[in-house]
Amino acid sequence: MGANSFGRGVRWQSLLQRVEEAVFVLDRRRRLLFVNRSFEQLADLTADRVRGLVCRRPQSVKPDDSAEEVLAHLLTPPPEANQGRICQVRRLFLSRHRTSPAVRQWWDIEFFPLRQSGPQDGYLILGRILPLPIDLPPGQLILPEKLENLRIRQQKRYTFEWLRSNTLAMRRLQAQARLASQVVEPVLLRGERGTGKHTLARIIHAQGCQQEKYFVGLNCRKLPSRYLTEFFLTDRGSTFWQSIGTLYLAEPAALPRELQQHLCTWLATGNGPRLIVGTSEPIDRLLDELQWRIATISIDLPPLRQRIEDLPLLLEHAQLSKPLTASALEAFRAYAWPGNLTELWRVLREAAGASTSEQIELADLPMPFREARLLELEPVYQAESLSLEQLLNRVEERLIRLALKRTRGNRTRAAELLGIHRPRLLRRLEALGITHSEEEA
Repeated sequence: MGANSFGRGVRWQSLLQRVEEAVFVLDRRRRLLFVNRSFEQLADLTADRVRGLVCRRPQSVKPDDSAEEVLAHLLTPPPEANQGRICQVRRLFLSRHRTSPAVRQWWDIEFFPLRQSGPQDGYLILGRILPLPIDLPPGQLILPEKLENLRIRQQKRYTFEWLRSNTLAMRRLQAQARLASQVVEPVLLRGERGTGKHTLARIIHAQGCQQEKYFVGLNCRKLPSRYLTEFFLTDRGSTFWQSIGTLYLAEPAALPRELQQHLCTWLATGNGPRLIVGTSEPIDRLLDELQWRIATISIDLPPLRQRIEDLPLLLEHAQLSKPLTASALEAFRAYAWPGNLTELWRVLREAAGASTSEQIELADLPMPFREARLLELEPVYQAESLSLEQLLNRVEERLIRLALKRTRGNRTRAAELLGIHRPRLLRRLEALGITHSEEEA
């Protein structure tokens, strides 16, 4: 059905009246042009009462708002729809009708923009409402709309697509993650720091049977013990605990022994959210009972240096605005990545911000990365006669050359890039024997 058909006759209205779901149509000025009978029954409002309602009310509903004001907010298209992109939001319907009891119900509202040609170009909006069950899961919290929609976006973001790989170890990991997402038993994630344990926990939750509840992640090494104690001693029957679908604990070996024992007791009762544990340390530092209780499913995450062939896939996930040059990509392949994925994302973020050309070049990469890479490429520390001063001079020379190459021989800009004053750079050029011809090379 073309968009122009909305401007001719009523044939499209007859068609939409037959749709079982609640549907509506907004014109280019975002006035409510049409609602079908299913919509009238769902909202408990007649078509005559709401026709012509202007739906440009993004602010949240207030307790004293009328039924029309509530509806105007619910049907207000998000910016993506006004730009011509199909999108979906979740909004809370609060009934204000006098003849029926008050109703609180989440609506998933889909917006389908339809380009309208004519003297004034723009988009009609065809909308569909998918009401969620009124009986929410036990203890389910009602979040503000902004938080609820953020939760939905996060859930759609964390998919198994993150685990695509060309390596056997990662393909095995993906199979294990799919299995873990379908059960509620504890999961143990083991790997070096920065290998993506928190992200994997989010994927298992978002793709699992607890996805309608909430994900809570705690780093036991970073949080003060008094906060952790208060958290774990909260009443398990409270609405807060009942609303959690997955609890992720990073580095549980940092928990005091009494809290580890409390965690064992909780796992023994089976009363609470599913537990995922991530650790970069040997689990023998935990209580014996806790070790075997959390290791029902154990997944090992390989370090980045063992999956270098996945770099192109990881760069796709990074969604860089600029591609890497061949020399920069080769530097990535040759690097050992001691910080794993965390270091990779940081280097990419800083390089993208520093790049001034259409591609991310080797000189755009952060200086700590280049410095570490130079030390890897030139293992000069193995030479018996090389002193510390000679080693530092060689590293300094390489960094100065890189800065001059990036600035095309401009010494003032090179000094700024290196974080030193120009006179100091001139002295170092003379001391290191770097000539003008070499600078421009």
